Amino acid sequence: MIEPGDDMLSAYADGECSDAEREAVDARLADDATWRTELAEVEEARTLLRALPIREAPPGFWDTLLDPNAGPSAPVAQAHRRGARALRWVTGGAAAAVIAAVLLLPHDSPGAPLVAREFDQHHAIESVRSEPIVELATVGAPLRAHR
Repeated sequence: MIEPGDDMLSAYADGECSDAEREAVDARLADDATWRTELAEVEEARTLLRALPIREAPPGFWDTLLDPNAGPSAPVAQAHRRGARALRWVTGGAAAAVIAAVLLLPHDSPGAPLVAREFDQHHAIESVRSEPIVELATVGAPLRAHR
């Protein structure tokens, strides 16, 4: 016996099932309320789609679509060129801004870290006052910048 899958509901609604498939779907529809609901939704969607108006394609649409050698039409090609030109300007402007930022913005000096500079300044000031605690600072290893 055939086990009907969800993809068979569409074929069932269109009358495209074989006799064995139709019998299997009918049996499952008799036992499964969820399947009956899904079949009703499929049929409703088909009815709504078939009620939509048929629209005509613009002149030359099918020829362009079916011709593998046909290139883009003139307006499409012009729009593509304008977009590419604008993209080049934006990219160039962004590159110029990055270069200007690197060259013109101030940079921190690569000297000693701020803590080491503060220590040196404090030590210089306090050594003039002759405080015993500050004098002990020179006993330890000197601070070096770690890079």
